[in-house]
This record gives sequence, structure tokens and C-alpha cells, in this order.
Amino acid sequence: MSPVIHGANLKEVSTERKPRAEGEYLVTIMKSEMNGKMLVIKTKIEEAPEDKDIGQEFWDWVNIVQNDGKLNQISMEHLKRYMEAVFGKGSPEADAEPPDTDVLDGHQVRLYLIVDSYEDKKDIDPETGKGRTKTNNKVKSILPA
Repeated sequence: MSPVIHGANLKEVSTERKPRAEGEYLVTIMKSEMNGKMLVIKTKIEEAPEDKDIGQEFWDWVNIVQNDGKLNQISMEHLKRYMEAVFGKGSPEADAEPPDTDVLDGHQVRLYLIVDSYEDKKDIDPETGKGRTKTNNKVKSILPA
């Protein structure tokens, strides 16, 4: 028998995610882990342009491995920015081979988020035959806390 969730009304639930406001966020890095070809850097928002975001999680998805199996150079630069923001340019962590993202856990950085839009090729509009436009946040810069 399927469970019934009493008190819930799915008419009042939206599956549309609204991006956070553009601006600077102070975050604590909680954990980073590989999810397939993606490095997911999970953070908790400590300061934000809008109070409603404080205490919320923000996940930065970094495409580490390209479809051809090679490391994505732009993503390596993105990861290095995290290391430099926490440990400083030229530090052993920022120049590590191979890098260990576990050392970021518990540290704070400032992220500047922008709103980015893209065509979702998995969500096709039957009228146009094209992917629907989606918006999300993108990390524009990573700075020391």
C-alpha cells in the first residue's frame, strides 16, 4: 500500500527554482565530493544580499571531467581559485598535485554569484521543438573571506 501524506497539497508546491539574487555571499564550505564527472562543493550561506538565503545551502557544481575523459582546464582554474581563496596563492594546497578538496572543508570564502540562463536540452518545448530556457546561479568569482 502506498503511503498517503496527510496535510500536503501539491497544488501549492512549485518545482521551479528561482535563482538567488546576484551579489556577494559569505559561505562555509561544508563538503566536496565527486558525483560522476562533477565535483560538488557544498556550502552553507552565512551572509547574503537577502536575509532569506542565510543558513541555506548552495552547491557549486564543477565539471571536472570532459566527455572525452580529459580534465576540464576551466574547471581546474575554478578549483584553484577556491584553494587560493582559502590558503593563498602559491600555497602547497593551491599548487597540489593531485589536489585534495577535503582540505577546503570548514573554511569560508566569498562567492560572487550571477544569474545565468541556458537552454535545457532535456526539457523540450513541444511547440517549438527547442529546449526550455532555465536560469540558475553561476559562481563568477571566489574571494578570501
